[in-house]
Amino acid sequence: MTSASRASVLAWLCVLLMLSVCLLVPTSAHARLISEDSTSPGFPSDPAFATGSLLIPLDNLALSPGDRSFSITVGGTQFHFETLSSHGLGGRVLQTFDLPVVLTITPPVPVVGLIVTNAECGGRATFVGSLGTEVGEGNYGRFLGAAEIGDISTVTLEDRCADGSSWPSLRFVPEGGQADLAASKTSNPAVVGALAPLTYSIDVANVGRDAARNATAVDFLPPGVTIQSTSPGATLRPPVVNWSLGDLAPGASQSVSLLVTTPPFETFSCEDTLLNLAETTTSTGESTLRNNLAFTTTRFDKASRAGQPENCNNHIDDNCDGFVDCNDPACLGTCNAAVSAAIAPVPVAPDDATAALWWIRYVIPTPGACIGFLGGTQLEPVCCDPHQVFLSCGGLFPHDPNFKEANPPTNVFGYGHAAAGQAITYTIHYENIGTGDAHDVSILDPLHPRLDETTLLINNDGGYDPATRVIVWRDPVPLPPHVPRSVGFSVKIRADAQPGTRVRNRATIVFPEAASPRTDTNFVEHTIVDPRFPIVADLSIDGCTSAGSSQWKVSLVNRGFGFAYNVTAEIVNPPALFQVSDASARFGHPDDLRPDLLATVMPLSRLTSADTVTITRSHGRKSKDGEDDDEDDRHETSHGQITHDPCGVLTCRIRYTTSTGETLSKVVRPSIPGLCPCDGPAAGGTWKTHGAYESCVLHAAHEFVQAGLISGREKSAIVTAAAHSFCGKHNRSGEQSDREAEARRR
Repeated sequence: MTSASRASVLAWLCVLLMLSVCLLVPTSAHARLISEDSTSPGFPSDPAFATGSLLIPLDNLALSPGDRSFSITVGGTQFHFETLSSHGLGGRVLQTFDLPVVLTITPPVPVVGLIVTNAECGGRATFVGSLGTEVGEGNYGRFLGAAEIGDISTVTLEDRCADGSSWPSLRFVPEGGQADLAASKTSNPAVVGALAPLTYSIDVANVGRDAARNATAVDFLPPGVTIQSTSPGATLRPPVVNWSLGDLAPGASQSVSLLVTTPPFETFSCEDTLLNLAETTTSTGESTLRNNLAFTTTRFDKASRAGQPENCNNHIDDNCDGFVDCNDPACLGTCNAAVSAAIAPVPVAPDDATAALWWIRYVIPTPGACIGFLGGTQLEPVCCDPHQVFLSCGGLFPHDPNFKEANPPTNVFGYGHAAAGQAITYTIHYENIGTGDAHDVSILDPLHPRLDETTLLINNDGGYDPATRVIVWRDPVPLPPHVPRSVGFSVKIRADAQPGTRVRNRATIVFPEAASPRTDTNFVEHTIVDPRFPIVADLSIDGCTSAGSSQWKVSLVNRGFGFAYNVTAEIVNPPALFQVSDASARFGHPDDLRPDLLATVMPLSRLTSADTVTITRSHGRKSKDGEDDDEDDRHETSHGQITHDPCGVLTCRIRYTTSTGETLSKVVRPSIPGLCPCDGPAAGGTWKTHGAYESCVLHAAHEFVQAGLISGREKSAIVTAAAHSFCGKHNRSGEQSDREAEARRR
């Protein structure tokens, strides 16, 4: 630092010290420093904040490196921050470095304080009021403030070690003697059906000490409603209605109203809530903006749908019993037939069939969630997976920077799954897409009835209204263009939520000065799963098919309800009967756009490998009992090429990545029960006769002998056990054939 610049800094600091010390008059007898733990329950607890305060977040700023000043105006009060430090004021969070930050407040306020964090030695705040000064020091979430030192016009922020302190938020009580408009809103009736009349009323009162000039009332209507009539003086700009109220003297009030028709049932249905917002404004500075926004919620009248039949394919709960389409017991017959046809290519045992049907009906929420879910979809298959840890599917639809996401996650259509009693974390992202700063942005989020409000944890200083079950955030900091911000909360699903029911949630963002002030986010919806059926992949090998010249394609089956990615199957430790080269096969969905980076195996599906393995047969192989295997020469050519499926006696190692990004492997060993399940053929269906089952076991046992996996004696015992089993005897039409075949053997 040069001598001239050092002198300039010293002169500036001298002026600062004169402001903070030299010109002070004797301190008030009740003057006090406020020092509280900002993480403690009931914060802020100081009586100075008892009548309310305004919060200014300083942890999401749009500062560029080296910026030395910026201003924020909230509730008619301007806060101007300035420093001489070459480091500036930080980036997203207000920071102090080697030189102080001076905060000038216009007009002065009676109470103000800031939270300090991330300081190695602690931060220091000096509050200068018209009646005195207070100095506080702290760190790690300590709130430092001052009260009853007169009108506070200056606060000096410093880092005690000059290595950097963060100041993530400011809280203040505005100076009295200003206007204060308060809005309230009601709806009638409290519950309403589709295409029904609904009346909204807005009351605006000036509860401040000064007149409110040029007062207005603005109604931001829910999507889909139709305006029928309004009280006089309204300007219609659907979905916004504006009333000019003129000047409101202290204590004066006005009321306005409008009549709308609710949306049709396809848009407004059983578990939906109409959220209506109203805001009042004035050109006069207000002491607080906390009461300028009002809202009301109107739930759907479920009784209006009593007796309605359930449409099994419209993705709507038609009769308001809580279950949609195939979830509804009324649709089980129709849906079971359709779902059984959809999973016919997938070999599932009868014991698993109920689980398979349940999963299709409940976990894939509505068939439209992924069109052609088990077939050739036009979307990239990964977009159907709720987890989507590998790539974004956002390019499928126009991107909206105002959106909602959840954890557990949802797929690109907004559908996911969760368990009863499980916590869901919701995050609402919002962004100003205009060209100027956005002011007084509000975010509202109504809770679904199946979310347990007693478990609610709200971040970012949001508030909850239990009467309407709505969470509200108010952002007092001007939002520059294209600077994303977010708020969030977590809440548990009710423990008594039934499998197959759903929890849908969306948020509303209000940019009061925008051409279209109201923005409703996308929805996220979780289907409640049955804990008996885990959502995981279950991969196995289901034989090979010849691709010519000793080349074999491998058949993979996913009997599970979860996705798998980048799946490979490698033949390991083949028996001496076979010679194997190019032993690894890979699998992917035919609609994968980038199979080299991400290959998808869908739930409850069968795939053939994209490449081949090479398998030939050795000559002169003896069985475990010394028997020559030449009796099986009918299954090979003179060049050792195999003409039948060899994979039933081969061991494979399957490697894959789960939806959550975990890499797993499993070894699938050959087994005769796996090749010939008692319940039915491995390819699906049921045994036509007991003889068909017995023949399968006989053939498989012979293959195992040839591969050296079992002895001839073991083969005989296995075949005898199959002959005496009841497998396949459920088919009455085949029982007579079985008895005749048994008689011929005797």
